[in-house]
Amino acid sequence: MGVKWALLLIFALFSSFALAQLPASQYAAVQESRLMQTQWRYTYTTHAGSNTIIHKADADYRHYIFLKFDGSVQTYLHGRILHGKWALNEAKNQLFYEFRRLKWWHIVEHGDKLLVLEYVLANGVAYRYHFVPLPESEWRVFERSPFDLPDVIVVRDPKAEPKERYRYRNTTDAPGKRPLSMAQIRREARRQARLAKNPPPPQEEFLQIELVGGGFIAGLDRVYKNNLVIKTNGQVVKEYHTELQGYTISRRTIARKTLEDLVAYIDSKKFFEMPPTFGCVSGECQERMQRPPRPIALRIAVTRGHTRKLVSLPIWDGRGVENSPIPYPPALDSIVRAIENVALY
Repeated sequence: MGVKWALLLIFALFSSFALAQLPASQYAAVQESRLMQTQWRYTYTTHAGSNTIIHKADADYRHYIFLKFDGSVQTYLHGRILHGKWALNEAKNQLFYEFRRLKWWHIVEHGDKLLVLEYVLANGVAYRYHFVPLPESEWRVFERSPFDLPDVIVVRDPKAEPKERYRYRNTTDAPGKRPLSMAQIRREARRQARLAKNPPPPQEEFLQIELVGGGFIAGLDRVYKNNLVIKTNGQVVKEYHTELQGYTISRRTIARKTLEDLVAYIDSKKFFEMPPTFGCVSGECQERMQRPPRPIALRIAVTRGHTRKLVSLPIWDGRGVENSPIPYPPALDSIVRAIENVALY
């Protein structure tokens, strides 16, 4: 038995060492935008060489991670929240995420239902952390910034079967259905006549625009919240919270046609074709992110029907792309001005 276990151990170490030497190209490519604003729950850890489970999360073991848009990460571990930074080296397919003295992780597998992170010890032995999406019931454990967009927006499901609006059908040959009585047929005929005379109004397409954040947290009157939402019924809700002025909320209503024209204008600027974020990659931008006052990321979200598009900029001071360390499309300046002009004036 001793010889058998020794051979298994040697094979496992050799396999894990060989796996650790795999080039980054052996791992599936992952886009940074697919990791942003995702929340994960740890399930178990495996030894990469033998695929043996060496640790498994039970009902009392809660380890969650939240990779946010602004490059920050929150780690929830047994009731405590740890704050840090995350970044993706797409060339090497490595995730920078500091946890228990480990900083760089290979992304072995990533999808809508699974995230597998691998770290390699100095001796070449590799281990893999397995995560699954965090259920909505647990999202509340993380700290929320006033500048965060809502996690969930409810829109109609295009694949859902339409519900029956009326009780009776003008048919008698449906399988398993009893033929309609004469009284039912007469009622159905009267209902059809009423509908022909007063047809129901057409269902309007769901539209919503959200403008959150921007600027810097600084000055004597520090800004804590700056959110603007234009709802599908035309209601405009502006929330503003500063240290000296306190919390204020204002509401007004714009015409449905005005909202439709605004969404059409945003679409004409190719907003729905833009990437979800414009990264802070230049040395100038990285230096600006590190020094005070701290920038507040700007997030623009537009929902049209079953399509929702979110675009985020880590730094936004409102002075235009020509004064920004991030090379974003000039159309974004026009979009922000149009939203503010329609909503606030």
